[in-house]
Amino acid sequence: MKVQVASLVDNDAALVDTFAPDAVVLVPDARVARADTTGLREAITRLEPSSQLKGVAIVKLVAGADDGAVWWSAELAVKRADGKTVTVRATELATKDAGWKVVAGAFGELRKAGAPSEADDIPDKSATAAGPLSSLLAKPGNAPDALAPSAVVFGTDTGEAAWDSASAKKLLAGWSKLDFTVNGKVREVSGASWSFAIANVDWKQPNKKYLARMAGLVIADGSRRVVAVQYTAY
Repeated sequence: MKVQVASLVDNDAALVDTFAPDAVVLVPDARVARADTTGLREAITRLEPSSQLKGVAIVKLVAGADDGAVWWSAELAVKRADGKTVTVRATELATKDAGWKVVAGAFGELRKAGAPSEADDIPDKSATAAGPLSSLLAKPGNAPDALAPSAVVFGTDTGEAAWDSASAKKLLAGWSKLDFTVNGKVREVSGASWSFAIANVDWKQPNKKYLARMAGLVIADGSRRVVAVQYTAY
């Protein structure tokens, strides 16, 4: 995370090097991107090409580990050239199998989910069959039964951040009646001590004519307990 924070300012190559070649990353407008995509730094920070940031700082971070994996959830303060500072939430998983590089990540600004113009699917080479974690993104209220003690959960809005299992259970329970559906391709991968799923999620809101779309990342440890969940908004 520290290397990424430093490289987000002006070093594209150093940022890309923190990710495994086949990593899939959610960026603040909820697009799904390969980590080797040109302009990843601009996508994460929503900069115009060739623009620079004044600085990025870690405001809060919670990390955990299992044999062969480490994961973390963080809030970043991103200071742009116009002087505005925005909050970006990040959730990532790095594994020993990938040389301790990030295999899945999500970066999201704080804002309400909106109607998408077009879905960005998981890249074909990265798509997999759906499994239990993909299903959990559509039924987040089921997660409290399998939460790790230090689980962190991020929603799309300002107040939707839970930094421990007690508050995570409460936040997820509050989403139990929401009408979520996984849309399109997914990427769900497991190792001996970790697993994750990334997918687009549609939200059918009461009394709304359109679906709101989000993208979601869920990470589990070797005991298949959920350690992190993040939804990012379109």
